[in-house]
Amino acid sequence: MTCSIEEIESKWLAFLAKNEVIEDSWLYQMYEVRKIWCAAYHAGKCYLGLRSNQRSESINARL
Repeated sequence: MTCSIEEIESKWLAFLAKNEVIEDSWLYQMYEVRKIWCAAYHAGKCYLGLRSNQRSESINARL
């Protein structure tokens, strides 16, 4: 089951604050690009049966 986007936002912001993540850190940068990797943002989209890193590694082979 995938969390909602609102849940993800709330949990990430709480995590960043609790752990005092600074804007220049890798972790903060991952948060900034969450729409690329976070499952909540991909709900309902078709990826030809591929999951997780398979999308980036083998989508060309499927097409």
